[in-house]
Amino acid sequence: KNVAPMPSVHLTTTDPHADPAFIFGNPQTLASSNASATFGAVLVTTGAWTFTATDQGGTYTATTSTNVVVVAGAAKKLVVAVPNQTLTPGLQGGVTGTVIAQTAGTPFTVTIYATDQYSNLVSTGRNPVAVFTNDPYAINMGSFTLSSSGQLTIATITVQTAQITRLTAVDNNTSGSPILTTGFSTFTVTAAQASKLQL
Repeated sequence: KNVAPMPSVHLTTTDPHADPAFIFGNPQTLASSNASATFGAVLVTTGAWTFTATDQGGTYTATTSTNVVVVAGAAKKLVVAVPNQTLTPGLQGGVTGTVIAQTAGTPFTVTIYATDQYSNLVSTGRNPVAVFTNDPYAINMGSFTLSSSGQLTIATITVQTAQITRLTAVDNNTSGSPILTTGFSTFTVTAAQASKLQL
């Protein structure tokens, strides 16, 4: 396999959130000793993905791997999704979608997920999970059970104060499993329609 000069090969993957630079750099020129290169790819999103190697000089035909299946890692953190947000596996932040303002006194729905470090959903239960806000006048929401599916939906979140509000989910499950990193989301609360006079 003494081919000269060695081609410069660019590697791509269908995992939408993998680092395209890979660990050892990308592209790479194949070694003249064995006509190979090591890229050190790290896939971060659950699913089935492929790799494609392309000769940047166009001399050699590109090749695509068979599917590489990625499964979720160990549960590491809680991710909080407020209205208009969606859990997005593979992202460190965990969610996509623009946070929308909520109205004081009007209930809304929040979903809390147990995920690995790359926000891939992990099937694991947690009990109790405390959920609260920094609104001093909001009713204490208390603690909830996050089911073995790895998610918890609360449809009765109500805040009272027009302000920038932070909603927090804390894993208080201390029996056996490592405590998951606290999750939170910040959103704007606007005043409700005027309804009374105040002296």
